[in-house]
Amino acid sequence: NTAGPNATGRGARQILVEPKDRVLAQRSFVPFEPRKRLYAINVGTPAGVHFSYDFETGSILRAWRGGFLDAFLMWDARGEPQLAQPTGPALTFDGKPTVAFIESARAGGWPDAPEALWSSQGYTLEADGLPVFAATLSDLKIRDRIAPTADARGLTRTLEVKGELPSWSVWVLLAEAETIAPQPDGKGWVVGDREWYLDWPADAQVAPVLRVREGRAQLAVPVTRAALEKPITYSLVW
Repeated sequence: NTAGPNATGRGARQILVEPKDRVLAQRSFVPFEPRKRLYAINVGTPAGVHFSYDFETGSILRAWRGGFLDAFLMWDARGEPQLAQPTGPALTFDGKPTVAFIESARAGGWPDAPEALWSSQGYTLEADGLPVFAATLSDLKIRDRIAPTADARGLTRTLEVKGELPSWSVWVLLAEAETIAPQPDGKGWVVGDREWYLDWPADAQVAPVLRVREGRAQLAVPVTRAALEKPITYSLVW
């Protein structure tokens, strides 16, 4: 599933990695503003929908369709940069912790760094090679499954949260952008200038809250006792 170095029209060299018949998971550093993410993984699928995930924050850093990775900066010579680059245009997300303690749903700030009680527990592989990420936050255990949608237009994310809710309010950040607006059909949200769409299931146990903080719109959902009984599931479509 890996092609050797290839010359491009610009004279650069590539080492292309393509998930032709199975899911591929490739650890690497991920360049991300304002700082490079050192504990990350790139997941490529035969459906042609791929993403990069940050273990430190439990966030999806970027997603793209088409070709998977150019690993030239990882595997050529000593590979000092340890960077794997998407071979297609990538959609970049906020990179903030997915799950956090928020004192007030509408006024509390969202942290840029993970909570002190957050701990990544790595991942397990499903039969097709798709990783399912695990983490703990205080007494909560979190399983995070990210997979291509059935039509390969995006990703479906399923967050399972189990355990005892702490005395602090626990929230899941779904999206952050300059603007977030409801979809006209009421089935989800338009993020940014139609950069991507968040589809929300009609039978969800809880409804997202739209917050505005320091000029940025944030869409978040509370982790309630109902969320402990049924996973939080939504899709990112672009």
